[in-house]
Amino acid sequence: MIRRSFRVAMVLAAGRGERMQPLSSVVPKPALALPDGPVIASSMRLAAHAGVDRIVVNTWHLAEKMAEAVAEVAIDGIEIVLSPESELMGTGGGLALARERGLLGQDGPVLILNGDSVVGLDLDALVERHLGAEDSVTLALLPHLDPDRWSR
Repeated sequence: MIRRSFRVAMVLAAGRGERMQPLSSVVPKPALALPDGPVIASSMRLAAHAGVDRIVVNTWHLAEKMAEAVAEVAIDGIEIVLSPESELMGTGGGLALARERGLLGQDGPVLILNGDSVVGLDLDALVERHLGAEDSVTLALLPHLDPDRWSR
């Protein structure tokens, strides 16, 4: 059981959502509505399953709308904190800014999730593998039918 392996989770939600244009030009991709709430709700609930005390969500693109979507996903007993960016900083920059602001805690692992994905991830197995290997980072990746689409 992964409970208490993580105290803090960061959900990445600052980007433009280019692949969802034109929808994401008016609503951030993680804020798009699904029957169970906004897309970001899936990642926030996964973080809650991990037993975190705090979920940090970075925002930039249409930040006000993103904040409204996050507010829809109140989870009892978990502090939800926004980390607004004045300019798009990318994944590493958003994490660094949240850390500088003291939002990620002093030590211990941080669960990092994408806010624009809905996945059926076996987080228990992933964490067990991570802790058993004593690695610094463990990534959960999914195969894609057209991986060349993402090469630069």
